[in-house]
Amino acid sequence: MLIAKFHNVSMYSTRLIYVCFVVCLCPMVLPGQTTLDSPKKQAMVLEVGGKTLIFGSLAYERNLRPSISLGGGVGVLNVASGDIIRDLNGSTERGRYFESATSQFLYGNYFWGGPNHQGFVTIGLTHFLLSDRQNYPSERLHHIDSDLEGNLGLGYQLDKGKLFFRATAYVLSLRGNSAYIPDYLPWAGLSMGWYI
Repeated sequence: MLIAKFHNVSMYSTRLIYVCFVVCLCPMVLPGQTTLDSPKKQAMVLEVGGKTLIFGSLAYERNLRPSISLGGGVGVLNVASGDIIRDLNGSTERGRYFESATSQFLYGNYFWGGPNHQGFVTIGLTHFLLSDRQNYPSERLHHIDSDLEGNLGLGYQLDKGKLFFRATAYVLSLRGNSAYIPDYLPWAGLSMGWYI
């Protein structure tokens, strides 16, 4: 179960976030985009920790210029399921639950340095989505919480031909999510990417 409690965002705001995500990401992956000036224009990136906090994420990244890239992706914070029991009018009712916490994010990077060793600054927005389903014989309950937060990072990239590796120190905005987590959390991420 997640420690952080997510803020409620209206369904209109959640749909608007998804539309912005699709509109920004889809032009980057449309067919016909493979004939590029440089073989290092597009990449897939796996990150552990980082923007999505706990587990990791998969992102698509496109270099607009040698020093600037934009990306977007999805991540997983938590997935859990099991049995639950509740009191219903003096009797015990057993059921099942499924909980998932995922994220969708957009970001931009600015790079400096040589061809193999580069420093970079990254800034982005992460949409956290918590979905909780409880199934009982008498009813089904579904609850969704949503939160949009920012992130800022400073990192190092080692480029090894078709592969690259990154280490990033982040400050994640998690305002008001929990009494146990600061509003601005120092965090880290390790990434491996490959050019496509």
